[in-house]
Amino acid sequence: MHQKLQMLNICMERRCIREGGLPFSLTSAESTSKGGGNEGSGKKKIDDSEDEFFDCANDDDEDDGQQNRHAPWNKPEGRLSRLGDMTLVDSDEPLYIPVTQEPVPKTEDQLEDDAEVMLKLGPGSELGTQMMSASLLSDMESFKAANPNGKIEDFIRWYSPRDWIEDATDED
Repeated sequence: MHQKLQMLNICMERRCIREGGLPFSLTSAESTSKGGGNEGSGKKKIDDSEDEFFDCANDDDEDDGQQNRHAPWNKPEGRLSRLGDMTLVDSDEPLYIPVTQEPVPKTEDQLEDDAEVMLKLGPGSELGTQMMSASLLSDMESFKAANPNGKIEDFIRWYSPRDWIEDATDED
């Protein structure tokens, strides 16, 4: 029962964040630190400070050049930040970290049900493979949206860097 209540709190907090508000934990902490007397002005102060900050890339010239490289239907979306100095494998474009979906919160009961279904389906089941690869597919789609000219090699370099082996013969 406690886990289900926690899950409801998480879902409500994520919805609040998605709709542009602050999570419950921040709003309650803010009101208690202000003494709880003037909640309206405390909230306005937070909103004003959020309006002052803009998350912009410093490379405005690069962004203009990249916009010209992409067709309107192939424009990059959902970029969180650049991945260090890495560039795409067959391009001089920087590799961007995509904004990905958070995994769905589950209670112990739900995890046990999922495990039971996987055991019943067996190791060779196509449905079992689809269930396991849902988050991977979502991450691949997010990566492709953020890096339209990216290839599977670029995805592997971002998603699982330990699995990427540099080919020394290409550099010679």
